Parts: sequence; structure tokens; C-alpha cells
Amino acid sequence: MAISKEQKTKRIDELSDKLSKVKTVVMTDYRGIPTKELLKLKRELEQAGIDYEVAKKTLLKIALKKSNILIPLDDIDAPLALAFSYQDEVLVAKIIQKFIKDHENMKLVGGILDNNLKH
Repeated sequence: MAISKEQKTKRIDELSDKLSKVKTVVMTDYRGIPTKELLKLKRELEQAGIDYEVAKKTLLKIALKKSNILIPLDDIDAPLALAFSYQDEVLVAKIIQKFIKDHENMKLVGGILDNNLKH
């Protein structure tokens, strides 16, 4: 179901707000992971103060530009789920890496640290 322009604008604003407060963002390709397992990961991340959510790349590109984070996403050919860490740059990577060990389908796509894309 398509979302309205108003909903897209609201989503871009939400992403921009998170990007303006974040220390690091970890991007994952979640294809092949059952929803139940993703919810477990999301709960674990939330307990650590980390937001985890799916984002459309087109809206993410606009939010990044709005936040003055100029990084290319064109070479990423995967749906993205983003982990926004506001406190600790390392903890988010540790939690996701532990999850990946038990869930081979999940892929670490990259991250944003100091407004730069890391692969």
C-alpha cells in the first residue's frame, strides 16, 4: 500500500531527527530473517537504548541530505533496517554481530560514523 506525501514527509522528518542525534548507525539487510527473530533483536537493542527500524532507501537518502550527511547509498542493493545508537558507538555493533552469528541470512551492509559511510 502506497503512503501519502504527508506520511512520507513525516517519515523523513523522523529519520532526520534521529540522524541529527545519533553517534552511529548500523545498516543491515534483514532478508530471510523471520519477523519473530527481528522483534527479538529489536527488543534487545531497545533495552540498550538503540532504535532499530526498517527504512525505505529513497526516504533515507532525503533524510540524510536534510541532515547534511552526504553519503552515497546507490551501490547498496538491499532493503535496509537501521540501528540508531545515541550513546555507544561499539555496543550496537556487538549486539548485531552476535545476532548475525546465529542468523546467517542477516548481512551487515555498513554503518555511518562521523557522517561517513563505513563498509
